[in-house]
Amino acid sequence: DRLQVVHLTRHPVSTAWSMVTHHYFHQPPRDDDIEKKALLQPSDAGVRIGHHYMEMWDNLSSFEKCLYFWMEVTISIIRGYREWGVRWHQTTFETLFLRDYRELSKLLEFLELEEDKGLYRQLEVRKDNYFFRTGVQVDPNLILKHPMVIKITKQLGYEPTDIDINALRKRYENQGRVWV
Repeated sequence: DRLQVVHLTRHPVSTAWSMVTHHYFHQPPRDDDIEKKALLQPSDAGVRIGHHYMEMWDNLSSFEKCLYFWMEVTISIIRGYREWGVRWHQTTFETLFLRDYRELSKLLEFLELEEDKGLYRQLEVRKDNYFFRTGVQVDPNLILKHPMVIKITKQLGYEPTDIDINALRKRYENQGRVWV
């Protein structure tokens, strides 16, 4: 009765690009176990739509594999809130932190928390503790090759190519600290 779920979404292109900076699905693989233990692949038990990706998996770029991961996780969450029958609030990362704070106010209301002006002041300070960049060339238009990703993207209220590519390049491409 008390369980409430907040589903914070983020555009799949910016999510996948960010994952690429952390060398998810990269060759050579990372030197930790994250791919084996946490990154979904089409051959994993319990994946929802992996069978559509099995045959092409080895030919996908790391960016496309990250799009697949985003899609699998998102589908599981959407199906979960339909099946669990709990109070649910979905909002986007992009709108939650807009300067007018309407979405943040809705979230606080959903959580039955009072608004705190100190919270709004804290949000004025940008913090990025994991500021990685990549030398991997990312083509954000590859999303257009994946109709199932596009379908989920649109279900969440995003347009697949409605994203500031120049801002993403500036943020994620190799101009500073790089995961090596």
